[in-house]
Amino acid sequence: MYYKLILISSLLSFTAMNANNDYTDVLVNSAYYDGLHLTYVIPPPAQFKMVVEPARTDGYSFGFIPTDAIYDSAGIIIGVTIINLIDEDTADHPFETIITEDTLEIRQFYGNTLEIQPADSMFNSNGEFVIAMKLRAPDRHIPTSLVAYYNGTTEMLIFEVLTKAWFPQYTASDILRECLTDFRVLRQKASKD
Repeated sequence: MYYKLILISSLLSFTAMNANNDYTDVLVNSAYYDGLHLTYVIPPPAQFKMVVEPARTDGYSFGFIPTDAIYDSAGIIIGVTIINLIDEDTADHPFETIITEDTLEIRQFYGNTLEIQPADSMFNSNGEFVIAMKLRAPDRHIPTSLVAYYNGTTEMLIFEVLTKAWFPQYTASDILRECLTDFRVLRQKASKD
């Protein structure tokens, strides 16, 4: 998909916090990304863990899977991609353009019977709106069931929910909502250079 190609050419400084104290597993498994002006803190939903290497192999920055699952056989995966919107490779692709191109790529990949509809309103922990879409094909199961986009002005975060055919879609939507509700955006202090 378009944004996965951008990811290959973008340098991302993504780290996971390793806590040696009494922080909960949520903090240990949280993703932290320092953007140009914002810091993104993305904890996993309850009963999920963060995975990096297998998710990167699939073109994501990282992902979340159920704590008792293995990436390749997980019933649900939340793949998260972070795109630098001011990178020279993406500077001519603003947020809205990337969403448009991404949905066109998704439709092309899954075919003309794919239905793309707005999901119920979703917000992050800052109360900021996150654009979310439901995907379904009436004639078959498609792995990508939900996609959500967050505009951080200089960075864009894409949350892609992939499910197996047996995984309930209403549960997938609830899990994405929990992930987004816990997702925090922190303003960075201006440096005194």
